[in-house]
Amino acid sequence: MPVGVAASTSGNHEGRSAATLLVGSVRDTDGAPIAGAAVRAIGASGAVVGTDRTDAVGTFAVKLAAPAATLTIACRYCREQSLHVDGDVPVAVIVNRFAALRSDVPDAPDIAALPYGDISDVLGLIPFTLSAGGQISDRGLERGHSLILDDGAPIYALATGASGLVDYPDRYVRDITALGPSRAFRYGSYAGGGTFALDHLTHAGDFDSLDAGGETSLNVRAHGTGIIPAIGESDDDGSLRRRADLDWQTPLAGGVLRAGATSAMQNSAENSDSSNRDVQLARLAYATASRRYVTSASLTASNLRERDATGLDTFNITEIRSSDIVADFRIEHPDAITLAAGAVSIHQTGSYTEPADGSVPANLLVGRMEDDVGYVEAHAGDESRSYTVGLSLSHLSENNALDGRSNRGGALALLPSLDARTSLGRDFGLRLGASSSLRVPTLLESDAIPAAPGTLDIERGRLYETALTYDTSRRVHAEAIAFQERLSGLGDQTLRGLGASVVWQVTPLVSLRAWSLDNDAFGNRYSLLSVGASGVHSRRIGWATYDNPRGIRIDAIAHRAVTTRATTDVDGDLLAPITQRIRLAAGISRLGDVGQFGVSSQLGARKLSLGLRLH
Repeated sequence: MPVGVAASTSGNHEGRSAATLLVGSVRDTDGAPIAGAAVRAIGASGAVVGTDRTDAVGTFAVKLAAPAATLTIACRYCREQSLHVDGDVPVAVIVNRFAALRSDVPDAPDIAALPYGDISDVLGLIPFTLSAGGQISDRGLERGHSLILDDGAPIYALATGASGLVDYPDRYVRDITALGPSRAFRYGSYAGGGTFALDHLTHAGDFDSLDAGGETSLNVRAHGTGIIPAIGESDDDGSLRRRADLDWQTPLAGGVLRAGATSAMQNSAENSDSSNRDVQLARLAYATASRRYVTSASLTASNLRERDATGLDTFNITEIRSSDIVADFRIEHPDAITLAAGAVSIHQTGSYTEPADGSVPANLLVGRMEDDVGYVEAHAGDESRSYTVGLSLSHLSENNALDGRSNRGGALALLPSLDARTSLGRDFGLRLGASSSLRVPTLLESDAIPAAPGTLDIERGRLYETALTYDTSRRVHAEAIAFQERLSGLGDQTLRGLGASVVWQVTPLVSLRAWSLDNDAFGNRYSLLSVGASGVHSRRIGWATYDNPRGIRIDAIAHRAVTTRATTDVDGDLLAPITQRIRLAAGISRLGDVGQFGVSSQLGARKLSLGLRLH
């Protein structure tokens, strides 16, 4: 997209001498600050009279050696633009960056357009992301597990490790934040396969949606004076999902206070099997930012209940319960060296009952887990050279009763992380990373592999990765990555892999994205220990987009995953304006490889959808 610039002006400055300092800020159309943008002030003669770079919050201050007539802004993945300046008037610059290069994570406009309603399918477009038995994981790390944050709260069942991906109706998620495995030290357990923070609210690009066809869904939000209710429902091949959120936001002491509550349910039935899941969530969060500090704190509580019925010769009913309380605090000081410190405290209880109908004596697994994490991290550098160092200390304790045996154990874990980048010249760069992670075993895993009395067997992971990058800072970014992960504690496992990705903004309206991942590239095929995980080891994705902000959008996606069916499918969508606020959406996709479960009973079925988007 082309770059647009707007400058704020006020007053009559005719005859006034030029100021010695020209200040302003640079932000994108979503309101996010642009850090590292090159700012040049040019005099009437065409000579440069001052330069600066925007800081972490997007502000700049150019010291002028002579009066300035124009100002030029150049930032990564956008066109250089010039604007006229008027004396010492502060300048507000708004830029539109190339969306495909700005982030490799789908945003709200992508979610509105893509032919995939299920959030797991959307997450599957992020480079090197693999599906595994209802889980999403960066490169299949941590045995296919990742940490899913529902509005900041980690939602997973202590008994089975099942994530909260199913708690969202189709197209309900509006904002996705992905943190790589190198940031596992921030959250402790389950973050070794990456952290995916999902939110049903966004600052820009929000929409209401209605879809019919292979997937039927409805999502409505009402933005009032601080109160934001949201409801959603979807029916997809016998899986009914409903969710309601009520959020309240208000300015407080220079920051924003947010409180909210969530109720979500899922009913699914296939053949003689059925599943019912209910989740309740309450949250309170506060965030504030200044030039010196960025601070955030949150407190969340959640409750999960799931009953599964499997109809074979007899009816087998299992019940899973989980309750969580999570407190999170973080303070960050942006500077030449950005320093941050934080703490996360997770208190979780869970149970697994089989059968749950009381027909015979039940097999009952009960556990309580506490994970208290304190961490520090530092970041420094620029586009050419940078490093990020993190270190956390986790104190874990678990008390469980499994098949009549009770055990209480604890452990301390130190998780270091290092990620360094350097320029090799001619737009090439090198990235090296070494990080560690941990995972507390599920109740089912603890039952299958009992720990010694008085001990807690946690699974530790060590990840080593290196990447060669090519980045013009304009329209092309490419990366080739090699990695090795070693797991120990619940059974040794080594996972090796190679990946490559490229993003090319062919024209301001046309982008091409592609990536490929091959795990076990050195012949070391591994097995997944966790219950329900599937073996997707390799994947190919190609994604082409034509996006005219004032006209139509077209996406074409080719995908191929190595599962039981290694074929290439092509999906697509069309988004066309009807009025200024209403768009018609049409999409076609094939159920299977991109989907949540890797292998489906309806693998290969085509889905057609037709819907409306109200912006």
